[in-house]
Amino acid sequence: MATNKNQHFVPRCYLKAFSQNQEGKAINLFNIDRRELILNAALKNQCSRDYFYGDDQQLEDAIQSFEKPYGLVIQEVLQPGYKLTDEHKRFFKLFWLLQNLRTESASRRQVEIFEGVNSTVGMPQGFIPSMKQAVLQAMCVFAEHMDIVDDLEVCLVKNKSEIKYVTSDDPAIMANRWHQFDRRTRGMSFGTGASGLLAILPLAENIVFVAYDNDVYHIPNKDGWAMCNNASDARAFNQFQYFNCRANIYVSNAKSECEVASSFQKAMQYRPRVRHEIHYGVLESNKDGYKSYRVVKPEEVAGHSDSMLQIQEVFPVPPYWPSQIQWQPYGVVYTNGTGVGYIRRSQIFSRGLSREFWQEPAKDQIKTRKSKQARKKVSKRKRN
Repeated sequence: MATNKNQHFVPRCYLKAFSQNQEGKAINLFNIDRRELILNAALKNQCSRDYFYGDDQQLEDAIQSFEKPYGLVIQEVLQPGYKLTDEHKRFFKLFWLLQNLRTESASRRQVEIFEGVNSTVGMPQGFIPSMKQAVLQAMCVFAEHMDIVDDLEVCLVKNKSEIKYVTSDDPAIMANRWHQFDRRTRGMSFGTGASGLLAILPLAENIVFVAYDNDVYHIPNKDGWAMCNNASDARAFNQFQYFNCRANIYVSNAKSECEVASSFQKAMQYRPRVRHEIHYGVLESNKDGYKSYRVVKPEEVAGHSDSMLQIQEVFPVPPYWPSQIQWQPYGVVYTNGTGVGYIRRSQIFSRGLSREFWQEPAKDQIKTRKSKQARKKVSKRKRN
């Protein structure tokens, strides 16, 4: 039986850096339903549920093994003159992965996926997981795939602007700038093994962690630090929290209500109405051992002996990106032309995929950049 009844899906050790005077007792939160900043809310009551992870003491101990060192690591990071170490790079990558999988929002999305499939084609009784079962499944995924982020490069972005970083009840952001802009990926989704992955997690009001696919992006930094000197870049990082949060945004500055309310209102149009889509297909051809499926409506699946469904996550598409995240001049991605899509080189071997992969230049971003420049010139001529 777990000894800790009140279990946090966003740990107190993480939220402490955003609390009043970093004491870990009270925190300011902006509730997105009430559109109101609530001052000095008790931190112990934030992002928690009774026995959220169940009553398995071993699971609780495993989670605590990440949470206990976090406080010491973040204290080191906050010290003047700190230089990012390889040990801390790996620690933050794993902490991000765990946090990405463990929130109430993440588990609820998994339950909603099963409910969506059940509502269209039906599922055996008892096959739809409960929230606690979804949480346990997420913890198993973490334990089995911890190495999936090993190849990502890491840096910390120090915020020196007047707009401070915020966090939320679902703070570990998975994004992919390349995937959402390259024409070759249309109709595809992406996951933690995809080419162009970006992992983002605010660590304090002036520090955000970024892990990235170094084959696609380049973030200039020194000793692991990149700089955020202007408000537009700080807002670009903050927008991910507004896109992703379920109920609350957490801020350290009690005077931030107008900024947060305004920024959330602007982000509303980019928050996905649904977080997943389900596509159904029936066999159209089977040639040389490779099957091709035709997309159909759910009611058309019945009567076909060979059918499939695809569950596609829906991610927000930001209107702008932090300028620190730059394109790698000779960036590359990897594919084998199948539904696997574009994955990072490290994933080809770790997954044991048999069909041959090849390298392609990540060059569509260059066209995107040129087209943006062209639009700026046109608009400038119009103003003149």
